[in-house]
Amino acid sequence: MPVGSGAVYVPAGIQPANAWYGEITTDDEFIGLNPTDPLRSLNGGSTMVHVPGGMSHDGSWNGVAGFLGTDGRTVHQGQPLALAAGANPSWQYTYPSVDIKGDCIAGAHGGSGLSSFGGSIRRGELSSSAPLHHALKVNLYAKRFLSCASGGYRWPASHADAYESCTTYGGSVPALRMGSLLALPPSTVCAQASMQARKLCAAFRDYGAYVSDDSYWDVHAVAVEQGAEFGDGGSFHTEMMAVFSALDVIDNSAPGAVGGGGTPRVALAPPLP
Repeated sequence: MPVGSGAVYVPAGIQPANAWYGEITTDDEFIGLNPTDPLRSLNGGSTMVHVPGGMSHDGSWNGVAGFLGTDGRTVHQGQPLALAAGANPSWQYTYPSVDIKGDCIAGAHGGSGLSSFGGSIRRGELSSSAPLHHALKVNLYAKRFLSCASGGYRWPASHADAYESCTTYGGSVPALRMGSLLALPPSTVCAQASMQARKLCAAFRDYGAYVSDDSYWDVHAVAVEQGAEFGDGGSFHTEMMAVFSALDVIDNSAPGAVGGGGTPRVALAPPLP
């Protein structure tokens, strides 16, 4: 859903990140939604899922994953993924399975309960000439930016981190919590020198990005499919850090008014077949 004309904007107060040399980082997600990929046994049981042949992960960090089941509609989700290339996948924590033609809100992001694949930048999206046709997901350093107000989360997040407190969530803007929809003001002109930064700027303005996890160190991260291109050199990181600093919270995004309601800024993406 795009941001709507009824959106109420509140400054998010996000300052430049201090770690990782001032660059924007990524949070890799492990996505297997192709029904032609090989079927593998999930967690050593009878559930079979489609897993890309070359995919692997060592079971560390977030390792959020989502795999398509044999019915072609159910996506099984969990984290952190443990997978050797060509082997059977497993994870420590299982999260809700969802129907790919449903709302797909629930997922394996431990800090928010948000989708393991919805909002992820997929391979080929940033390098193509086509605009991004979906909202994004970002991780912020909770100790600097996320508020502990109302338990530290808001819709569509179903919870905050288990360690959430007014010490671990130290942000000063009550509207900015886990699950918040962040967006650039509607008057924003995306004229960045970096092509990928321009595309991301437009997506942040027209669709926004949901806060899905605590980065747990002083970086800003964007959720991407493992192996997705991110960054095209030159001014990319500097321009993206400026984008993050200009973000607002859409303070009235709600189930009945996603993106603030009103007229969508851009046309909806085509429906799934």
